[in-house]
Amino acid sequence: MKNKFLLIAFIEGAFVMALELIGARLIAPFFGSSIVTWTVILSIVVFSLAIGYFLGGILSKYQKLEHKLFLILNATFLIIAILPYISKLMGGVLNESSIYVGVFAMGLALLLVPNILFGSVSPIIIELFNRNEEKNTVGNSAGKIYAISTVGGIIATYLFGFFIIPAFGLNKPLILTSLLAWIILFVLYIRYFQWYYILPLVVFVSAFFLIKETKRANSKYYSEGLLGQILVEDIPSQTDNSEDRILFVNKMGQTWVDKYKGFSKWNYPYYINFYASIYPQNSKVLLLGLGGGTIAKNLESKLGLEVESIELDARIKHVANKYFGYNTQNTKIDDARHYLRYTKKSYDIIIFDVFKGEVAPSYVLTKETFEQLKTNLKPNGMVLINFNGFISGETGIPARSVYATLNSCGYKVNSIFTPGAENERNILFIASLDSINFSANRSSFYFEGEYKTTTGLFTDYDFSKEKAYILTDDKPNLEILNLEAAQSWRKDYSQIFNNKILSK
Repeated sequence: MKNKFLLIAFIEGAFVMALELIGARLIAPFFGSSIVTWTVILSIVVFSLAIGYFLGGILSKYQKLEHKLFLILNATFLIIAILPYISKLMGGVLNESSIYVGVFAMGLALLLVPNILFGSVSPIIIELFNRNEEKNTVGNSAGKIYAISTVGGIIATYLFGFFIIPAFGLNKPLILTSLLAWIILFVLYIRYFQWYYILPLVVFVSAFFLIKETKRANSKYYSEGLLGQILVEDIPSQTDNSEDRILFVNKMGQTWVDKYKGFSKWNYPYYINFYASIYPQNSKVLLLGLGGGTIAKNLESKLGLEVESIELDARIKHVANKYFGYNTQNTKIDDARHYLRYTKKSYDIIIFDVFKGEVAPSYVLTKETFEQLKTNLKPNGMVLINFNGFISGETGIPARSVYATLNSCGYKVNSIFTPGAENERNILFIASLDSINFSANRSSFYFEGEYKTTTGLFTDYDFSKEKAYILTDDKPNLEILNLEAAQSWRKDYSQIFNNKILSK
């Protein structure tokens, strides 16, 4: 008898952790995966479990407790099976909401009820366990139940985080695991069977096969994983009768090229190429953040530079090779900060293009990272950072802070604004410890009817005239500072690109 309760406790703990991981990933395509998302998710999970514990304590006083446990778990597994549909519905309704409202409302819709129900399970099991084990104290029963529940959570975290989600995505594993848990529950409590208890099976099967139809028919590549949603789409060109190919991460563009000719539809890769051309052939380049491989491919094919790329997500490496035609043999799967710390190599150019969706990771663009770079750069080496184009007011604090942090480390910093309004452009920061001969460029840059020089593109914007912060490991607040800019980017992408995709 006690083994039955331990098994249920194990399943409950496993599902609580799996829901936490999957809930955050279901929200990410709509509102990103910043620290705001994770903070809200964690708070909702803990809050709902607290309510569940209290509710379970009240229910444990009543008779027919096992039947109540059976009904609670039945309801919970059914709700879990339809979470993918709830996420799509809520994402569409809340798409124009602020990140705080959107993440909180979507988190409540996805996680509140199932976690309240799961929270109520533990007190009920403890009571049942204690009733069936006369020699046990309540404390002993609670210790065993919570221990086995925690073990279930640990195992589920590793299984879903490292194996199930990367290999199979979010939706089908969620439905299949809830079906498996329902089958186990059905076997354990066959004595409670009524004909209408078969209805959950209809829901599970319907949910599984209907989710298959939601896959985008025209997508070249689609993947849900622990590091976010990846999508490669071909859409009609906005300038001619051709087609464009776009790599999206959490519905935010990472690479945008002409499908057939392969050239970038964004400006900033050409700026990077122009400034990299001041170095001779075979110079060493470290590119942090691969994307579709457009930057790396241009640096190699047009300038003859030796590029080594670091990319956190193995799926991006695959996509760059198969769908954007970049030979990824010199791409390593690693974290940018980790690689910089442990590599023994030095480089002429180090490029930061580390946006994941609309989020630049806080721990990468810090004072400690920039100090570390001093050991990774060759003499007369150059650091080039791609950042969003917001520079004024509160929205511009992140960019001004990156500039201020580079300055605080002793770098000589120049900045370039690509064309367009703040919400349409990029800012490139070029930093060096030594003076660089910018006139040695091997490629030209034609813009606004004339050829530009490298120094002629530098902006004279005074970054010190408004508030900025020194970004450090101790206060990794870049993601929080960047929320307004990130939300603006996401809104623009939704209007320009995602609506085009949906219209297909």
